Amino acid sequence: MNHNSITVSKMRLAYFLLVPLSFVLVYVTVRLIYLEMDPFGMNENPRNRCPPGGVWSEWVTTGACPTTCGGCADAERVRTCTTLCGDCPCEGPSSDIGPCGLSLCPFPSKVGTCCKPFKKSLNYQSRQFFCGPGNVQAYQCAP
Repeated sequence: MNHNSITVSKMRLAYFLLVPLSFVLVYVTVRLIYLEMDPFGMNENPRNRCPPGGVWSEWVTTGACPTTCGGCADAERVRTCTTLCGDCPCEGPSSDIGPCGLSLCPFPSKVGTCCKPFKKSLNYQSRQFFCGPGNVQAYQCAP
């Protein structure tokens, strides 16, 4: 075998390997574009990380609250849509009239720890107890 026949053999082998490989690469690229996939995370949409309903701040009482504990009264309050998970749209009202004075009442108290229908609840995000309908889970941004 001379030098020219080895070169031709190598070229044929390269052709038979590279042509099918190039078709596979084109197919995969077209498939990824069609399915709008981003396998390397280069074009990650930050809204894909948003939890349902967005991430709201805690309610802040803006009106006068006649009580300091137990959640026994209502007052005007507001909350803001945060950007903790990116630019997530929040659903629901940003202001309303709702329970105020949600701190736990000290023992002994006429109303107990919390006024009905509230009970001692834990906000896992702030790691604080409060009077509410139940525990508040920490929000999680999607991976």
